[in-house]
Amino acid sequence: MLYYCIKCEKKQDITKSLYRDGEEVTCSFCDKPMTYFGSEAVVLSSESLDEKKRTTIDDENKSELVDELNSDLSSELNLSRLASFTGKNVQYETEKLDPKLLECQEFLRSNPNHIPSLIYMGLYFRSEGKYDKCIEYLELASDLNPKDIDVLKHLADIYLSLDEIENAIKKLLKIRSYQPDNYVVYKNIGMAHSFTKNYKDALLYFKWALSFCENEKARANLNEMIDSVKKEMI
Repeated sequence: MLYYCIKCEKKQDITKSLYRDGEEVTCSFCDKPMTYFGSEAVVLSSESLDEKKRTTIDDENKSELVDELNSDLSSELNLSRLASFTGKNVQYETEKLDPKLLECQEFLRSNPNHIPSLIYMGLYFRSEGKYDKCIEYLELASDLNPKDIDVLKHLADIYLSLDEIENAIKKLLKIRSYQPDNYVVYKNIGMAHSFTKNYKDALLYFKWALSFCENEKARANLNEMIDSVKKEMI
């Protein structure tokens, strides 16, 4: 599943990640909600688009609206193209240079251990789908500041998207060592185990998450996850 940040003009694939259905996906750079390009529909709901441009594309009207979207998005979002629409995703790219990226690259030449620049570089390469470079920068940032929870979360999410589940779990366990009472950490570890059909450990971590969770809505969600895992174990 592809998401796009209108503010930062960056894309993110969360096909396999710690996000669950219904949860709001936010940009790694600015933490603003991202626009969803999905398998069944494309919904443009950015505040930068006026009401008549807030359009849903499905199989019935996609051929009629693609050309209009190409024009609208190119002008509104500075995109060079919006093409190859198949009903499953939209491919797009931007020709706009990122001045902050250039600034970080220049700064790292003389300050190679500058953590904010390393993080920005890592997140930039993630948005470009260059995961090797992304991991290289974020791992270096994590080595320099092992207690940076956000960096560990990014690494866990990236490793999950690459099906490197064991590496993802290692990062999540590090987060747990710093936040032993945070139910979200246990839930995420349980989700990682469920991706590999390790339902025994998934169930264990979901139950731990439930023991630390006081939010009624979140508890209901965890109980649903527990029931789902139990069914898989039958």
